[in-house]
Amino acid sequence: MNMPTKTCPACGGKGAVTNVQNGSASLCPVCDGEGQVAQKFNRSPYDFVMPKTAITANIVRQAIAVKITTDYDIEWWDTVADYTSPLLQIIMELDSRSFMNTVTPGNTNGIDIVNWAGTAQLPYARRFPFVLTRGSQLVLYVTELSGSTNTLQVVFRGFQLMPQQRQAGQ
Repeated sequence: MNMPTKTCPACGGKGAVTNVQNGSASLCPVCDGEGQVAQKFNRSPYDFVMPKTAITANIVRQAIAVKITTDYDIEWWDTVADYTSPLLQIIMELDSRSFMNTVTPGNTNGIDIVNWAGTAQLPYARRFPFVLTRGSQLVLYVTELSGSTNTLQVVFRGFQLMPQQRQAGQ
C-alpha cells in the first residue's frame, strides 16, 4: 500500500529515541525505526471521473491524460467504466509508472477492459487501496479492436483523504 506518511513525532524521523534509564539509543517504539508513521485521515466518498472520450477505430495506444487536481489525495478502491464496445485494451500509467505488470517492451495493447474495470452494477474492486496523489499525472493508453469508433469513460471510486487536524491540547 502506498499510504501517505508523516515524520514520527516521537523520534523526529531519526528512527531511534534515547533510553531515559541509561542514555543509549533505542529503536523508536512508535515507528519501529522507520522514522515515518501513517498519516491519519478523514475519508469522504469520492468518484474521480475521467472525461468521456471518443476512441478512434483501430487505434493503438490512444492516450487519455488527466491530472489529479483535487485538493486531497484519492484513496482508490474500485474501477468502473462505461464503453460502447468491450473490444478495448488498457494500459494505465501514473506519473510515467505502468500499473500493468504484464506489459513487456514492445507490447502495445494492454489488458482487456472487461478484465480491468467493472460496471456501475459490478465495479472492479481492488483488494487493497492505492493512493492517487494530488497533482499526479494519470494516463490511460487505449487500443481499440472492434474496428468502430468507441466511447469510454472511467471512474476511479474511493475516498478523498483529508488530513486530520490536531485539536488544541493534544
